[in-house]
Amino acid sequence: MMQVEAVKRNKEPQSFPFVLRVGVGLLCIAFTAGFIIAEAVLQTGTGLLIYSLVKGGVALAIARVCFPFHLLHRDEIERIWKIIREGAVNMQMGMFAVNAALGIALGAYGLYNLVPSALDVVAGVHTQTVTSCTYSVDQVTRRSSRHGTTTTYYNHYAMVFEDGSSHTTTLKTVTRGSTDNRLIDSLTSACAQRPARKITISYYPFTWVLTDVRLVD
Repeated sequence: MMQVEAVKRNKEPQSFPFVLRVGVGLLCIAFTAGFIIAEAVLQTGTGLLIYSLVKGGVALAIARVCFPFHLLHRDEIERIWKIIREGAVNMQMGMFAVNAALGIALGAYGLYNLVPSALDVVAGVHTQTVTSCTYSVDQVTRRSSRHGTTTTYYNHYAMVFEDGSSHTTTLKTVTRGSTDNRLIDSLTSACAQRPARKITISYYPFTWVLTDVRLVD
């Protein structure tokens, strides 16, 4: 009797894997939507730094899943070389190669975002005085079958500091002139209208994420 009950329990459908798949799918959709919104909205501030940390961490996590680490064992490497020498490469080997390439690309992208952002968390915000600033803008228009044309403005701020060093920061906007970002508007006003007036900027040194811009009285 107990064996019959055990067999019945084994034949019952397992709902957990389905729920898990749905949960992972919804999580991926949420992350994708969040990344799209963040890419469009975040240009300055600590929020951009946090986004870079999250983006780098997620990319590394996906890279860890994609890359076939089990093939790095010595026995597996020898087996793969034997297959290649014999010309017996199959579809599975091709998928391993694609996953490895994807994992390496995502890993590099994740490190590119995560390392400087993590260093900025340790270094904190720096402040410098800008003695002169030059403003220029590039307009890029792209055609879209769904939205017609979209225009993006790349605002360039070439700054010279009190110690003689210089840096050019580029911020992307969808409008020219006034925006919804107070920091970008302040920097544009200072550099375009009063290029010789001193300003102080606060920023994270490794990512050059700006956090504040103020005119020096």
